[in-house]
Amino acid sequence: CFYICRMREYCINTFNKVYDLNYSLKIKEECRNQDINAKNMTNYRELKKEQEKNKKRLNELNDKADDLQNKFFSTDKYDNIIQDLYNEDILDNDDINIIQNNKSKNEEIER
Repeated sequence: CFYICRMREYCINTFNKVYDLNYSLKIKEECRNQDINAKNMTNYRELKKEQEKNKKRLNELNDKADDLQNKFFSTDKYDNIIQDLYNEDILDNDDINIIQNNKSKNEEIER
């Protein structure tokens, strides 16, 4: 840990000299902000692969969610669903006004 701490201090000092700044390292709290060498971590490569796979899957799911949201708000189905709920006395005029206002706000934000 001694050499790692000295390396961190050297790096921040060099950074400060190059960019003419006065940053300092955050004081390490006990059991937190520990420097762990990658070779000392068990299953590090598997962990990184799993992380990459999860990140890729999350991005794909976010893209699908965006597509679904765009399809929902861009079609007449939205208005038909609201009208059906109104006809079945599930929604009243106040509810419809609130929904329409929120829809308008969402469309403005998306622009």
